[in-house]
Amino acid sequence: MTWALCSTGQAFKIATVLRGRRRSRRNLALLLALQGFAVFGTGSAALALSGSPIKVAEGQFDGPPAVAVDASGTAYVAWANEATKAVTIHWCTIPAGAAGCSHSGELKPEVGTESHAHRTDVLVDGSTMVILAEVFGTASSHEGEPVEEWVSTDGGATFAIVDGGKSVTNGTISADTEAVNAVILPGTNVLGMGWVTAVEQPSFSAFALASPAPCSVEVPCEFAKLQPGVTEHLLGNPGGSIAAQSGSAAGVLGVYETLAKPGCSSGTFDSAYVFGSGAQSATNDYNLSPGTPGSAWRLALSPGDCEVEYLAAGGGPSGFGVLEEDLAHSYTVYHRFDQAHESFDTPYVTVAREAEQSPSVSQDGAGGVYATYLAGFKGEVRFAYSSDGGSTWSGPVTLAGAGGGELVSSVSPAGQGWAAWKAGEATYVQSFVAADATVAPPYKSLKLKGHSGGTVTIEMVPTESGLESIVLTVPTASLAAATDAKKCKPGQVKLKGRCVAATTTLGRASAKAKAGHKLTLTVHLSRQADALLAKGRTLHLTAINTFKPAAGTPYVHDYAVTVKGHRHG
Repeated sequence: MTWALCSTGQAFKIATVLRGRRRSRRNLALLLALQGFAVFGTGSAALALSGSPIKVAEGQFDGPPAVAVDASGTAYVAWANEATKAVTIHWCTIPAGAAGCSHSGELKPEVGTESHAHRTDVLVDGSTMVILAEVFGTASSHEGEPVEEWVSTDGGATFAIVDGGKSVTNGTISADTEAVNAVILPGTNVLGMGWVTAVEQPSFSAFALASPAPCSVEVPCEFAKLQPGVTEHLLGNPGGSIAAQSGSAAGVLGVYETLAKPGCSSGTFDSAYVFGSGAQSATNDYNLSPGTPGSAWRLALSPGDCEVEYLAAGGGPSGFGVLEEDLAHSYTVYHRFDQAHESFDTPYVTVAREAEQSPSVSQDGAGGVYATYLAGFKGEVRFAYSSDGGSTWSGPVTLAGAGGGELVSSVSPAGQGWAAWKAGEATYVQSFVAADATVAPPYKSLKLKGHSGGTVTIEMVPTESGLESIVLTVPTASLAAATDAKKCKPGQVKLKGRCVAATTTLGRASAKAKAGHKLTLTVHLSRQADALLAKGRTLHLTAINTFKPAAGTPYVHDYAVTVKGHRHG
């Protein structure tokens, strides 16, 4: 694994350049040309600009929201209300720029007088809007936790129930099965849904959008088992996420939290994944288990990342990727899927140096990647954006204050995004666009310089008061020859037969900064760094610069800085 997005082998001449940011991005950079220094900066010190939270519901027994966005930028939000014995599903449509619902209503599942809902999904397929609810109740025709479907073709003004409320799909293998999420499968008017089960393997079901084949306890639905032939270490149901994409690289990616079933040698919080390719058809069927002739699944459940949690898969023109928390560092990272090799053999990319929960990741029609998450338990609602398929990120920024959880988001092909979440007993939505990831740096000026004597200085004039700190790191492999790291956890390399951290800290410093006043901060490198410099080695460091204002979100940005060696004699 590498955390550096800017090659350490590049030839810098005592210059600093923001690592991991696209340099041509307009209005996102603090650009200085002082003594030959080029400095670019981004961060998360302010709220997003294009929208503010809109409360669409408030109820003690409202379930998690779901959201989808159509080509016009209109959001379609749905959630379950279990305030009465019989669950109802509520919806709200909000056009881009609106401050409230243009249409709203209540749907009644056909599951008897006492019913509940596990989850609700919203999908937009062209001009057709779909609401799916995994509900269960007392009616015998709906045993086995069915999925009921409603369809709108008038922009969300009205929704009609499909097939009289009979279950449109089901992936139940055994007790305690729950739906993961629904997707639009590559193909024509085909939907798919993933499932997890407490003591069994995960499953996946494909079904027609408009006229699904009816299924029930007597006539089971078609579905694929995604861990065929396995009798022990079954996945279970900690959680997961399914993504689908169309086009030349059409396919489906599913990721799951595993608790080491299957997983990594660490045996704690790991992931597994499945992968299928191509459009749904009779000869490429997502309802057939991996290894079965005619199955669309190319890879059955396989070990994924080690020491990760809170996973969200996304897909689109830039390919599949997963937003997750790297537990080794408590970072929010993006891990791109290598579809050609059907594996996650790519490096992690840091989205934010903070833990996350309730992640969502989606793409616009140009392949821009939009990520939302909660900054920890009931934390602030964050948003980050990547214009290059997840290689570099702008933000994160704060969309809203502390959320209660269950955050979801989606974007339109044109890049209009909407997030929905619970806070207390209320359900909120908020719009966002890529430009919201822009944050003005909290500096009037900033210089960063490496000195051959073994120090790095930063000179800055902040626009507000706060705490300025800097941490200098270097890839551990650059200090000594690294060997094969395949048997080490992500974030580690193998040195002299031992797995050690992939980065080594060579120095740190911090000081209080006053608005409008110049601050000079000097970092003295470690003895290990001094010894290398004395041998004439040149060190390519990463400067993790953090500014914590008196109020608001810390502003974090990375720089690459070179310190030349000073061999004597």
